[in-house]
Order: sequence, then structure tokens, then C-alpha cells
Amino acid sequence: MKECHVVDVFRPNTMPSYTYINRQEKRGTTYEAKLRRALQKVGSLIVISGSSMTGKTVLYRKVVPGEKIIELSGAHINSVEDFWQQIAERLCSQRENIIPEIIRNNTWALKKLIAGDLVLVIDGFHYINPETQLCLSRILKAELFNGLKVILLTLPHFADDVIKRNPDLIGRTVFINLLPWKKEELEQIARKGFDLLHIPIPNEQIEQIVQESVLSPQLMQKNCYNLAIRIIKNGEEISSDAVNRAFCDTVEAYQYYRDNIRNMWEGAAKRRSRRKEYTLKNGLHCDAYGLFLLSLSIYPPMMKLTAAEIHECMSELLKEGEEAPKGMYLANVIKHSESIIKSSIPALEWKNSTLYILDPFLLFYLRWDDNWKQEAIR
Repeated sequence: MKECHVVDVFRPNTMPSYTYINRQEKRGTTYEAKLRRALQKVGSLIVISGSSMTGKTVLYRKVVPGEKIIELSGAHINSVEDFWQQIAERLCSQRENIIPEIIRNNTWALKKLIAGDLVLVIDGFHYINPETQLCLSRILKAELFNGLKVILLTLPHFADDVIKRNPDLIGRTVFINLLPWKKEELEQIARKGFDLLHIPIPNEQIEQIVQESVLSPQLMQKNCYNLAIRIIKNGEEISSDAVNRAFCDTVEAYQYYRDNIRNMWEGAAKRRSRRKEYTLKNGLHCDAYGLFLLSLSIYPPMMKLTAAEIHECMSELLKEGEEAPKGMYLANVIKHSESIIKSSIPALEWKNSTLYILDPFLLFYLRWDDNWKQEAIR
């Protein structure tokens, strides 16, 4: 078996083929079928919501032909002008001489989209500021009536933002909420792939990979890829230790989190001298920021935690008699950590006394990289 076959089978960074899973929602309808029906329903706005890395992009690219997609990045839309600028760049990427004309004539761009039966996709609508969201919701509502096809990609707790900005879109919006991946669905990725590679893998190891992939199909693909490489290239036996070594291979790809994590556990450096030290069960010490990060990394991996659950996780780490942070102090630690990491990656969201870990790769990094723990724990 050649190594290149692994690249064909497990594809964490591109569109999967052999290991693509056509998922179903609660009623038994596949997400693909629901999206196809929504696209046929002229005049409807389509909102695809789901946690980060759950397959929103894979879904619409599976359904919509590549040449029909005009994709915009919500993270780069700070004004209505940015919206039109991105459309112009996508439409005229090979005809730069007419971009200024399109920017001056938005009607021309809209006609081009509608006449070409193109699908306008705004990836990360929740990144757009509320004022610009309001303006865009009005523009989209008017143009949907004229036949424009629009898909918004967002996170579950921001799915109704567009309706909040423009209630006229009530009844005109189709919501496709991608539920978190089930363990059985992630197992299918491993079973399909390893069967194709003629590698028999026990259920115990499949369950181990599923658990640590934090319900992320991309992490599942990456972990399966690294395990397959170890088996085929290095001739390793399949075991729990081999799977753990594959996890260590995977985490090497996410070292860009290291500086952000260091900034998080360092916390408010200017107040360092007044920080309270906490004693862990193993006798080592850390401050509230290090304790917060450790609480996110303990078993089992969780993508959503209430303040009470975080406090409980912290308490489990501390020696008997130590009281974990709580109340406003705990909220301030979380908010500060959120603001630090959000400056470079939108990985955490603190909302209504609940912490959402939006990036499963961050959680995987916290669990499998030891470098940050050596710095945070003294």
C-alpha cells in the first residue's frame, strides 16, 4: 500500500471524497437534500449554522457547483462598501479593468449575480458589525425578491441575527442547523477509510479517536491520517499508544496557538504581583488563568461549559481545602482570556454565563500539547 493512498482517503484540509459522510438531520432528511430544496425555493434566504469545523463549507460546496459560488468573508466586511468591493473582486477576478465600474454600479453586479444563477455566500456573517448587518439585511431582502440566491454561514447562537436586524425576513428564511457530529458519524469516517486502506482497526481504537476528535470531522480526518501513516510507513502495531502518538503528530500542526495560550495564562501581567496562587492536587502551583486553561483540558473534552461547570472542573484540579475562583472573579478571568485570544483567532465566546469553545482545534491543542502546561504550572 503506497503512502499516497492515505492522502486520497483521509483529507482533513480539503474536500473529502472517499470518506465524505452525507449526514441527516433529526427528521431523517439529509442536509444535502434540504439545501437543494432551499436553493430551488426562489426568494428565500438560506442560513446554515453550526459550530466551527462542523462541515458548513463542505455542505454547500458539495451541493453548489464551484463555478456558481461567489464567496465573501464576513471577517473582512466592515462596511457596505467592503461588501460591494468583495463582490466586485469575485465577479471580475480575471477582468480587473472593469472593477471600478462595478463598484460604482452595484445594480450591474446584482444583475450579474441573478442572471448567472450564481449563489452569494457570506462566510462568517456573525463577524460583521451590527450596523453593517442591518444595512446588508435590507439589501438582501430587496434582492431576494428579484431572484438573488444567498447563503449565510454562521454559528448556532448567532443564527437569527439577520432576522433581528430585519424582521421582514421572517418567513423568507430557511434555517439549516448542522447539529454536532454524532460519534456514529465520525466512526463512519474511520471505518470507510481504514477499510479502503485494508487496515483492520479495533472498535476500541476507533472510539479513542472519536473521543479526542471533539466531534470535529476535520480532526477525525487528521487523526486517522496520522495513524494510517504510522501504520503503513513506520510499520507500527495498532494500539492505544499508537493512537496517542498519532494525536501528538496532529497537535504539531497547531503550534500557532502557543503564543495565544501563553498570553492567556499570563493574564493581566501588570497585576502579576497581586495574583493568587492555587495549589493543585499534584503539589504544583498556578494562578487563576492557568487554572482556567487546565480546566478546559481535562477529560472529557467539552465544547460548551457553564460558569458552574468551569468552577467544578477547577475544584477537581485543586488540592483539598483550596477554593476555586467563582462569581465575578471567574467571569473576569474568562472575559480577559476571551479578549486576548480573540485578537488573533475567534476561538472563545463568553455569552450569558456560558463559555463556548468555537474552535475544536484549540481544545485539542490544550489537551495534547505539554509545552504550555510546563509554562503555566510551577
